[in-house]
Amino acid sequence: MSAGAEQWSTGETEALQELAAFPLLEALFGRRSRRFALGDEIPDGPLAYRSRHEALGQRRTRQRRSIASRRLP
Repeated sequence: MSAGAEQWSTGETEALQELAAFPLLEALFGRRSRRFALGDEIPDGPLAYRSRHEALGQRRTRQRRSIASRRLP
């Protein structure tokens, strides 16, 4: 080993090998957004999920969108 070279543990070496072997495009295109509307549901499939929060009413949602979309001078 050359001077200044770091010693890696077996676990660190294995983790670095796995990282180097993971395809970049798979990482970029396979990532999933973790944002999900309150009270919403995806009923089936690999991403099936149901929000544990109560849904916001349509009126309240529209009000928030309206306020957020206004442009102040």
